[in-house]
Amino acid sequence: HLWLDDNSLTEIPVMALDSLPSLQAMTLALNQITHIPDYAFTNLSALVVLHLHNNHIRSMGSRCFEGLNSLETLDLNYNDLQEFPVAIRTLSKLQELGFHNNNIKAIPERAFVGNPQLQTIHFYENPIQFVGKSAFQFLPKLHTLSLNGATQIREFPDLKGTTSLEILTLTRAGLSALPLDLCEQLPRLRVLELSYNQIEDLPSFYHCSALQEIGLQHNQIRRIESSTFQQLTSLRALDLSWNMIERIHPDAFASN
Repeated sequence: HLWLDDNSLTEIPVMALDSLPSLQAMTLALNQITHIPDYAFTNLSALVVLHLHNNHIRSMGSRCFEGLNSLETLDLNYNDLQEFPVAIRTLSKLQELGFHNNNIKAIPERAFVGNPQLQTIHFYENPIQFVGKSAFQFLPKLHTLSLNGATQIREFPDLKGTTSLEILTLTRAGLSALPLDLCEQLPRLRVLELSYNQIEDLPSFYHCSALQEIGLQHNQIRRIESSTFQQLTSLRALDLSWNMIERIHPDAFASN
């Protein structure tokens, strides 16, 4: 392990790291690093954990993580990144990724296409406005996804192949509709938080049998059908306050 945190480094010591092929964990956090060049860690093939948080990183080369064939944890939190770090696509074993508290405004289409092992992504406290519809597809081990205040989403993300998701938060995103096959895509969903959107119609949550909490407050829902919340035997909390509900079917809550 190599700890170089809380120093005054302004750049990655590329040459010094060149001869450490057995290194498994390294932290360069709490320095003054502003850029990560291409091939900065190219010989660190055994590295599993890399901490780069609390620097001033604004940019990184598209091949800056080339050679990190074993990396599982990458921490880029608390930096000045302006754009999504597309360089992560070479990290095929990545499980945990953090880039919260940066200045990233968009998550592109197929953003995590090279990271099928991802379990956790932390990206709160970014001014994210746009999220590509396919950004979070085919992440079969991802269990939590939180997209709050991404005002230009408008359309529900396509989560095909992201079948282990248990917690999904999509608040203040301008959503007006939910996909009819939401529960077929996300059979393990336990918590669904969709407050402060413009949702008018609800699909049936029948196949979301693991659902325990649903937050739908501050939307524009007008009616609750008999099939909407049918067979949700695990449901503990349902918030439908601050909507425009005019009609609730007599059997709407019969089986819960």
